[in-house]
Amino acid sequence: MARLDENHVAFFVADAVGHGMPAALLTIFLKRTLQTKEVTKDGYRLITPDEALAHLNNELVQQQLSLCQFVTMAYAILNTKTLTLQWSRAGHPSPLLLKTRGSAEELEADGALLGVFADEKFPLQTVQLAPGDSILMYSDGFESAFTDPPA
Repeated sequence: MARLDENHVAFFVADAVGHGMPAALLTIFLKRTLQTKEVTKDGYRLITPDEALAHLNNELVQQQLSLCQFVTMAYAILNTKTLTLQWSRAGHPSPLLLKTRGSAEELEADGALLGVFADEKFPLQTVQLAPGDSILMYSDGFESAFTDPPA
């Protein structure tokens, strides 16, 4: 999680395909390459999650990695004042919106894996949260923890 300014925090979860050092290095590359702000002559502009994922995708495609080249990711920006959440995903499991009343709903948006094709689009979704709501972002390892082992 990163504080972008006095009203916005950003957070993501990503999963590099593969294991070991190549996947770890790719994760570091993602964190360092993720663009969150653009400096302008009048101050700055927050880069929306869809733009950020598109930029990351093109950077990964240009790297032409051989050992570990595909990544899934969900990236969000929360306005802490208005509780408006903007998010996009790239092939990652859909986050869950956990409502204060105990219900849960899956947040759905399309998005291809990062690092496959240049100039992919990652749709932006906006969700209005209520006080006390939570967002659960997880990786595919979380899903497999709840499946029955083969007999």
